[in-house]
Amino acid sequence: MNSTTSALEHLHQTLTTLGLTEADAVLETHPERAAREDCAYADFLNDLLTCEVTARQERHLKNRLRQARLPLVKTLDQFDFAFQPTLEERQTRELKTLRFVHDASNVVFLGPPGVGKTHLAVGLAVEAIRAGYSALFLTAHELVSDLGKAAREGTLNRRLRALVTPKVRVIDEMGYLPLDEVGTPLFFQLVSARYERGSLLLTSNKSYSDWGHEQRRCRHQLGPLPAMIGKKLLQAVGQRVPGASVDVEQRPEEVVPGA
Repeated sequence: MNSTTSALEHLHQTLTTLGLTEADAVLETHPERAAREDCAYADFLNDLLTCEVTARQERHLKNRLRQARLPLVKTLDQFDFAFQPTLEERQTRELKTLRFVHDASNVVFLGPPGVGKTHLAVGLAVEAIRAGYSALFLTAHELVSDLGKAAREGTLNRRLRALVTPKVRVIDEMGYLPLDEVGTPLFFQLVSARYERGSLLLTSNKSYSDWGHEQRRCRHQLGPLPAMIGKKLLQAVGQRVPGASVDVEQRPEEVVPGA
């Protein structure tokens, strides 16, 4: 056994002990390349550790994407703006800067089914995860069912605290199924708990005027919530996502004003 082989074996053992699995995996190829390119020791070490850092970042990203429970992983760059030519691409690109996450603002996408609302919301969540923020995806039905179960089991406050934790929360299909007299106040309890603490990304196929109708149906349980809704939920950046095959009238209340 020559000194080079002995040194490599010792390096393998050291890297394994330190948990540097990627650096250990690529170690054998680096000395030969370093010798060919006459690399300095510092460059050799930098290349080796860069491989480790890159691999760890990729693993962490995959873990965060999995924990976010996204139904699919799509990016904003994959969105076909030619399919939605009236959608304001500039504003969508501005959302990609994640200023809304920093400001704990909300984003709402309105439009009929099948026009890309979920893609846009998921794309923003992916951008946030890549930037190091936590995110979680649930449909409105899943969310209300989850909160309802917690309320019945006497663990609602604990569950609300857990749901407030992710910096970005996607709530998909808001209004696809009507919120009942129990679900509506539970949903807006979450909105209230997250106010100025985290961002909501909502998609809905209903206008805000229709949301108001749902709220009035259970007004005896809402108490002061309508004012809270206007103050907290609708302080949002919003986009209406049109559908070429669906004729939906554009009304002022259907576009969320800027915060």
